[in-house]
Amino acid sequence: LRRKMTKEKGVVAAYIILTVLSCVLTYIFVPYPYMDEIFHVKQTKQYCLSNFYEWDPKITTLPGLYLVGWIYAHLLHIVSLFRHSSHLGKGDDDDDDDGFCSTNS
Repeated sequence: LRRKMTKEKGVVAAYIILTVLSCVLTYIFVPYPYMDEIFHVKQTKQYCLSNFYEWDPKITTLPGLYLVGWIYAHLLHIVSLFRHSSHLGKGDDDDDDDGFCSTNS
């Protein structure tokens, strides 16, 4: 049983390393929006504005994926509010963060 756990951890570690490496290499060789990413950015901005009825017909991704992203971004925002509430009144409330679902380009 112990040997199996060690092997599983090795597989997970290798997967994480390969995933990070592929992301880094992709960013190095393709640092600009590629193919349909331009459409996805516009659609993501619509969902961040809670405009769920606006849909670009050029996109074939299911709307649920954008909804999951919207939920995730808002959960992160709620967590950050709790984190920042512990700092209130200590003079470090001067950041200009637009939030996790910012629509600023």
